[in-house]
Amino acid sequence: MSYSSMNTELMFKTVSSIFEETNFTLADDIIWKKKTAIPNNVSKNKLTRITEHIFIFCREKEFKTFNSNKKVVGISKTGQKIYDNIYNYIEAKNNDGSCKLNKATYSTELVNKLINIYIKSKSIIYDPFMSTGTTAISCLENDCYYIGSEISKE
Repeated sequence: MSYSSMNTELMFKTVSSIFEETNFTLADDIIWKKKTAIPNNVSKNKLTRITEHIFIFCREKEFKTFNSNKKVVGISKTGQKIYDNIYNYIEAKNNDGSCKLNKATYSTELVNKLINIYIKSKSIIYDPFMSTGTTAISCLENDCYYIGSEISKE
């Protein structure tokens, strides 16, 4: 069941429960703009959704040491480092094509962009919902290792 048409508060309740029930905190929030708004909205009272939230979590105790791959582009007069701008808005296509197993896959373009922002080379990435292997493909393209699991045998 989609949180966009039913259970509209489910995503935010899930995020809230992560804060309340785990030792994770929100490190970043990204808005992903899909290249197309498919499927078309069939709701008479909701706007057509072309964006989705991507929440980046880290352990609370590691929040101050959590880093992205931003590069230092200067130093202020006070000695503070100035970093390049990586905006919390990513545009990437929806998926890599229709698949009979899962119609809601992410595109390798999106995963590549996320890996380039947050992941160091040679890192291991775990994908607990492997599905069609989009994350695994992106790991191979970005010199990373992957571990994946999937409940569906297909």
